[in-house]
Amino acid sequence: MDQDPPQGLQPQNEQIRCEKVPITEEFFIETITGKHNDDIALTLFPDDLKRGLKFVNDKEDMFQRLAKEQVKSLNGLDKVREWMESRGLKRAAMTNAPRANAELIISLLGLSNFFHAVIIGGECEHAKPMHACTDRRTENL
Repeated sequence: MDQDPPQGLQPQNEQIRCEKVPITEEFFIETITGKHNDDIALTLFPDDLKRGLKFVNDKEDMFQRLAKEQVKSLNGLDKVREWMESRGLKRAAMTNAPRANAELIISLLGLSNFFHAVIIGGECEHAKPMHACTDRRTENL
């Protein structure tokens, strides 16, 4: 299960700002979504890594706060989960999200005991979709 930032997470009365300039949804999608935090920090603050890391930490705090308020499972998730479990299928979640975010979303969806493995791209030699990441992490399933 790959979980990019959940659809519909909307900061209410909040905007992420960088250098006092609001970050638009288009800019966010092109520059931030799906990227590793270290890369985001260097892209947004190439001359000030400390500020960049503070920015991405603030971004993660906002994501986690919004996720706790807004993440809901899709209709049919329980049926798919039950179907997979009843057949004894091995299950892994794979994402480029930081581990804390992946575990939060998995927990909010009631899937904490569902996956046999949670594969974090940033913890692999090469992030997904590189085969080395999936092969190494799923060989024990």
